[in-house]
Amino acid sequence: MTTIEDLVRRGAVQRVQVDTTSVRRLLEDADRHMKTATAAMKSGDLAGSFQLAYDAARKSLTALALNRGLRTRGEGAHATLIEVIEIDFSGAPGVGHREVGQGAGSLAHP
Repeated sequence: MTTIEDLVRRGAVQRVQVDTTSVRRLLEDADRHMKTATAAMKSGDLAGSFQLAYDAARKSLTALALNRGLRTRGEGAHATLIEVIEIDFSGAPGVGHREVGQGAGSLAHP
């Protein structure tokens, strides 16, 4: 099983100083994105709504990782972010995208 230290050694994750201002800003951005996504969906812009909801989720997970002193880097950073959350919170109820859908990228609901 991959560990956070494995990701750090590979250069996919960097240890950083926790910056609560950045964490708060990311969460506020995510909240605004979700509100705008809801409005876009109601107006029929499903693609725009999905894109904003995805960005909201990504910013929320980024805030969670940053709050633990971790930042993903380089190509594949979004996928690495999910891996970081799965590793860092393994064993926590409801953690892991494979539990929610049918695997990475799935939109299926259980």
